[in-house]
This record gives sequence, structure tokens and C-alpha cells, in this order.
Amino acid sequence: MTKTYAEFQHAWRELATLPAGALLNRDERDLVHLTLERYWNDGSPSGHSLGMPVRWAPASPAPSFRIPIILAPADLVTVVEDLSEASILVERTSDALHQVFALHPRMRNVLAKQQLLPGDRNSDSQLRVVPTSSGRTVAVLDASGFRIRYYLKLAYPDTLGRFGRDLSLFKWLSSIERNRMFFDAIGGGDAIRFFPEASGSYLELMGVSHGVGFLLRSMPMGHNPDEHLVVPAFSLWAAPASGDETILDALVRRLGWTSADARHFLIDNVVDTYLYLAVDHGLMPELNAQNLLFVIGKDGSCVPCLRDMQDVFVDDVIRARRGLSVGGVAYKRLNVVSPDLRERRSFSFDFKLGEYILDPLANIVGRNDRARREIRQGVREKVRQKLVAHPDYWPSNNTWFRYANKPGLSRFDYDRHERPRWR
Repeated sequence: MTKTYAEFQHAWRELATLPAGALLNRDERDLVHLTLERYWNDGSPSGHSLGMPVRWAPASPAPSFRIPIILAPADLVTVVEDLSEASILVERTSDALHQVFALHPRMRNVLAKQQLLPGDRNSDSQLRVVPTSSGRTVAVLDASGFRIRYYLKLAYPDTLGRFGRDLSLFKWLSSIERNRMFFDAIGGGDAIRFFPEASGSYLELMGVSHGVGFLLRSMPMGHNPDEHLVVPAFSLWAAPASGDETILDALVRRLGWTSADARHFLIDNVVDTYLYLAVDHGLMPELNAQNLLFVIGKDGSCVPCLRDMQDVFVDDVIRARRGLSVGGVAYKRLNVVSPDLRERRSFSFDFKLGEYILDPLANIVGRNDRARREIRQGVREKVRQKLVAHPDYWPSNNTWFRYANKPGLSRFDYDRHERPRWR
């Protein structure tokens, strides 16, 4: 069965006193995770709203909505890896002439108006999904309606936040490529986890960037739904639904974390993760508060978990130095002739990780100004030690780069600032 909004609201209220994974069963953990995704989110520091119609938006009071599943001509569809996992809950399956293809309802409407799709809406199947914080990525539940099976990242034809959310060929390919690179860097290790995007389909069309894709996003490797609660970073510092206790406060209390534990799990481990990926593997994840989550165990353990392979920049300069493979999908790939090589490194660390993650986490983990200064100094020392062998990594030690807080920016519209806070 499908969860009702009342059940979402009940779980939301219960979080104020019962957030810890140790006190939740498997169904409740997935319910809590989706509740955090949808409702326990104060939004981006940029202040730009999602801009999605309410019936599909994560903050909608509706518990779910349906997406159309079309049968597209097989010769127009490219499939990577095995999509059988995603076909289990679909009423219609692929055959020799047709391939199941998932679309967001908004994209279905746009393509239908442009007469780019075969058949009509009457031939569509429907799949019930639950929106996540990004809007265009949705969770597919199992038959019980309480457990997450997998996620679908769907193409969306309009701007969400500040940027367009199409899934054209080069973006679709880059996600699958970055997924492979992440697997090479992380594998099934316990110290870092990520949501794989190894499978997907791409439908060739005229218009709309000549096609649209979707990606199947699986649960993280090593994830045990009977043992783990997944908490988005943005939920840790969101305004409480009741009382004055944040999710972080409740977790610290319920799991028995000390202030040193909270700093280790939520700040030190995240910085170590970023530096390992960026400096050892030339992979710069966009660690905003939506793409970073924490996997919290019943034993009080806490591991950073990353998602959204499309937003990962590849630094081929670092990869070449490390003897790793270089070249590939050109989208979000840096090399020695990239005009913004060092600016992008600063943007990724100083702006995205620093302003979107470390600033708010330091403000709640560090209970006073002295503690916050110690956190900042500790991060700076980590960065200094990691980059001893790469003295030319940053634009300079005294400058950092970010985007201005306005829409319509291109990749190269950086703002220059003085005195980096975190290095």
C-alpha cells in the first residue's frame, strides 16, 4: 500500500523524540528518510526555490504521484547495464520491438506537444513514486509501500533552482562514467559510500537536446536497511518541527555521541572523504547539502554517503600525476588547458563544501566560538598536509572563488574573494 500524508506527518512529529536508527524498524527507517528528504529541509543557502509545480514537488502534501512508463521503439533506446530491477514494478515489460522508458510527467507533456513520442497517453503505464529533495529524482517503493527499492533520476525540461535539469546525452553518459570512476576509487568500502548510477536508458529524439535519458540510482553498496538510517546533511541543521532540538541534537543525545564524536563523524570524515577523492583520484564531487548524506548505524557509527554522479568534476591533471586513466566524456572534465582549472578546485572546496556543508556543520557541532575556531584550524591543517606534494593546486593561498547569488550564470562566472575560511 502507499503511505498517506498523515503517516508522513506522524513520522515527522516523532522525529523530535525518536530519530535514532536504533529505535526504528526497517519500514520506519525508510519512512523517516523520505520524510527528512521532503520536509526537513530549509533550502539552499542561495535562497533560490525549486520552482516545481506543487503536485510533483517534494514539499507537496500528497504522499506520491505517478510517472508515465512508455514503450519506446527499441531501435531508438540505448540501455546501459541491466534494468530488470526497475522493470519489476512496471506493468509492461520490454520486448524485441519496444523498450520500457520512464519519463517525468512534465517531460511527457513537453514531448507530446512536440509530437516526439510514439503512441498516446492511453498506451502509457503508470508507476507510483515518491519525490526526493531534488524534485526530479524519485523513490520507487516495493509492494508494501514502505520500503525503498531504488531511485529514478528523470529528465526535467525546465529550470529547477538556478539551472536546467535536462538529461541529455553527454550528461547521461557522464553520470555512468563517473559512477565507474567512483567504484574504482571507493568500491564497497565501509569508510565512504555512494549511491551507484550504473544503469540507465537514453531515448533518441529530435529536439530536446536530441533525446532524453533516465538513470537507475541504486541503494549504496553495503547498505543494510535493517541496520542503517540514511540522513541528508541538510536535515541536521534544519529548523526543528517542534521544540528547539535539531536532528543533530537528537542524534547526539540518542546515540551517546560526545562533541568529539560529532566532529569526527560529521566534519573530519567528510573533509577526509573529499580530499581523498579530489587529491588521490581527481574526482571533485559537488558536496552541497543535498548531495551529502550520512549513513548512521545502530551501533552509533556514521559514514558519509555521496550521490549525484552527474555533478562530479574530473581533474585529469591530478589523475595523470597519480597514474590513473584520463580522457573520456568532456562534460565537467578539467585538464592542463582548462581556463578555470584552479578556480574550479577552489569553487568545489571553498564554496560548495565550505559554504554549503562546513559552515553550517561547524555552527552546530561547535557549541561556541572557541570550538568553531578549533574545527576550522583542524580542517586547515588537514588540507595543508594533504596538498604538500601539490603546491600549485589552488589559484593562490589567499583567494577563493564562488558564484554570485543570481540566476543565469555560466560555468565560468566566478566571483573572486579574499581569505579562504577553510584552508
